[in-house]
Amino acid sequence: MARRFPGGTTGLLQALTWIQRNRSTGVLSPPGGRAGRLLFSSGALLRAEDPPGAAPASGPAGESARDRAQGLLVSWAASEAAAELTDGAHDAPADAAPARLNAADLIMDLVRRKLDPHWVQRRLSECTGPVANAGDPPAVLPGVAIGPTEAFLMSRADGTMGFQEILRVSPMEPADVAIGIYALFVAGLLDLPGVRPPGQETPEPGSGSPAKPAGPKASQ
Repeated sequence: MARRFPGGTTGLLQALTWIQRNRSTGVLSPPGGRAGRLLFSSGALLRAEDPPGAAPASGPAGESARDRAQGLLVSWAASEAAAELTDGAHDAPADAAPARLNAADLIMDLVRRKLDPHWVQRRLSECTGPVANAGDPPAVLPGVAIGPTEAFLMSRADGTMGFQEILRVSPMEPADVAIGIYALFVAGLLDLPGVRPPGQETPEPGSGSPAKPAGPKASQ
């Protein structure tokens, strides 16, 4: 069965979130699979494949599966093409060395690379209560690769401070704090009361409709 998600960054975040939360096994790609494929097993990335017959378009030879996957996701986001997740067994070579990368890592990478920090800060301004670590984060193995920025923010998300308070006590730039917190939220590692996940954002004032999906950076 194929499940279709909207085009652009928001749609891809929705797709990766679905894969992570449901520990899906299957193939994610634009319709037809001619723009490359990402192969998942139980919510973890196994393999990133470039378009058939094409020279690797997602980065230099020898790069990591994470880099290759991000190259494909960024390219798909820019094309605004819908993404399809075909559930079930896939045709990855039996001898392929699995990457075993948590889908949450791809979620956080995509947030960092494609979202406008100002858009993210507006979304986080909707937070109505203290920021806290998620009580029941998605149970996908391997665990998420948390970097120093995310580790610091999670240490401050102890259920006693809201987003604005974390901004005030953080030594980091406001844009870095906003992106880091939102990335952890979309990956299911933080609870942000009142903040909606990608694709469910409230309309911008006076727009009458939801904001442009996921606030892509103008430079990418």
